[in-house]
Amino acid sequence: MKQPWHDVGVVRMQRLCNSPPDHGLDGHRYSQLLSITTNSIVGGTMVSSVGLFSWARAAARRPAAGIGRHPVLHTPATGGAMVSRAGGAVTRGMRRMLWVAAGLVLIQGSILLAFHNNTARYFSWTIAVPVTAAFLGAGYLSAAVLEAAGARQSSWQRARIAVPGVLAFTTLTLAVTLVHLSKFHLSAASVLTRTLTWGWLAIYVGVPPVLAFLWWRQTRAVPGTAPAGPRLQPVVRAALGVQGALMLTLGAALLAAPVQAARLWPWPLTALTGQATGAWLVGLGIIASQSWHADRREVVAIVFPAITLYAALQLAVLAGFAPAMHWDQAPVWCYLLFLASLLAVGVAGMLRRRQ
Repeated sequence: MKQPWHDVGVVRMQRLCNSPPDHGLDGHRYSQLLSITTNSIVGGTMVSSVGLFSWARAAARRPAAGIGRHPVLHTPATGGAMVSRAGGAVTRGMRRMLWVAAGLVLIQGSILLAFHNNTARYFSWTIAVPVTAAFLGAGYLSAAVLEAAGARQSSWQRARIAVPGVLAFTTLTLAVTLVHLSKFHLSAASVLTRTLTWGWLAIYVGVPPVLAFLWWRQTRAVPGTAPAGPRLQPVVRAALGVQGALMLTLGAALLAAPVQAARLWPWPLTALTGQATGAWLVGLGIIASQSWHADRREVVAIVFPAITLYAALQLAVLAGFAPAMHWDQAPVWCYLLFLASLLAVGVAGMLRRRQ
């Protein structure tokens, strides 16, 4: 008898995780994992959260080279002496989880940007205001850049900033989904729409506990160390602190009272889209606040390209829907200035790192 798609996905993940260890996840394995995830969605269901959790446990039990001990390097500066590598390596399970998460948000973001006018068919719930769909899609694409950058890092010190914000966002989005579950297309007439909706639910049920588990295993394998290296430019750090505080405050307000707080937003939001936007703002606010707190270029290096892309995409969305904006009202101009500040911080951070 032919195996269902979710069983095939679990078996293929297990085989991939049982392959010989190496020093990271190469492009071939990433393609395999992304293919498994995508095929599981298209085939009719996502990999079950139980299967995903089992895969995570198996991957986490096989640490990457250098985990669990202090890896060393021979350097010419010390005459060939052995010195410790700072920060420790990213575990194999965490690296693979970040790659899979990057693939998933890339798919979601592409769907929302391409079909922002037809979410009734191509998304998990109907978004009546197209600019909201485009806004969410731009956020997903930017998250894909951050998570892929985290997965590519050899040091946990440089990758870890991608995890807390993503975990907060996925957990909050799961809560928002469950609160508004009746508005989701779980019983849609279209097989495609129903599949995408059940895939959404499976992702947000499965990812938070798996990511939390892998984060716990990662911190056990690589104890936290004080960050070292050059500090951020004072103006960049100050901007990140202010941006983080603003996003956390507005995000919390949208989660708690979406209809009332929506008056501060530049376009109309419903209770569902208001809370979904709030989840995004909290996740982004955590990343910005972490960057302010870390105050080290190496630790926050992967944040700047993601911030730059996020601001650029959101500015493009705003420009594309400019005729629908109420330019005679303050929220639109405040939002525009905030996006400009994000873009400036992202560009300044990338330029400083190149120097």
